[in-house]
Amino acid sequence: MLKPPEIETQTEWRDPPIEGILPDGEVHIWRSLHASFPGNVHWAATVLSHEEEQRANRFHRNMHRHQYIYSHWALRTILSLYCNIAPEKLRFIKNEFGKPYLQVEGAISPIQFNLSYCHGMSLVGITKIGEIGVDVEQRRKVPEALQIAKHYFSEKETRMLNSLSCDVVDELFLQLWTRTEACAKAAGTALSQKLHLFDTTEEEGGHVEMGNMLQGKKYVKTVDFASFSPGFNYYGAVAVEQFKENIHFFEFKRRNACQTEWLDSRRSRSIP
Repeated sequence: MLKPPEIETQTEWRDPPIEGILPDGEVHIWRSLHASFPGNVHWAATVLSHEEEQRANRFHRNMHRHQYIYSHWALRTILSLYCNIAPEKLRFIKNEFGKPYLQVEGAISPIQFNLSYCHGMSLVGITKIGEIGVDVEQRRKVPEALQIAKHYFSEKETRMLNSLSCDVVDELFLQLWTRTEACAKAAGTALSQKLHLFDTTEEEGGHVEMGNMLQGKKYVKTVDFASFSPGFNYYGAVAVEQFKENIHFFEFKRRNACQTEWLDSRRSRSIP
């Protein structure tokens, strides 16, 4: 049974290797703190696609626009380290629910990834195991937690939240929410796809089976999940098909951004 999380329990975030090496059985989680980078986002926007620029410009508030630009710049830069392609030349395709996949030379890359960001922090999950989803949420009050739970959580999860005192409902809700989001994203689906049929209350991680309709046919995906701490006052979760529990946590820093420029001179492959 899931317990209210200890927010002070921190995950160890390490410096990444010089070049992006992704063994088949590993999951890599990258953390990017937006405050670690210069305040002017114009340099970051130079690697975005036209579609990404358009989406960024739809945000009315500069804070939200900047978060989007930083996060997608970090995503492209990190992926560039793994696939040996300049960040601005990466191409993506999306499924019917809007989940992006990396496209290399006209085919979907075996490198699976997912991005989540909020309030100055981005998480990027990368693996070759199978579909992956990540989610990050900032610690905060959620007055509508019980109402949201009725729509998106299982009966077991909802009962658990209703049985708790008010001072821990928000924390447990956010932990369950990050797991639910990560599982939905790993399944390549949307939060509206009957997520109340599974629950994520296992304390040390677990798995869920998600049934969905794709092109008129029903399919079931099993995804495994685990929680971790992205940093003080944040909650994080990762979900992967056929989870191996071999997770490495990396800190995205300025030197990683410079790395892509250093690798440019060594690249022999690009996407026109």
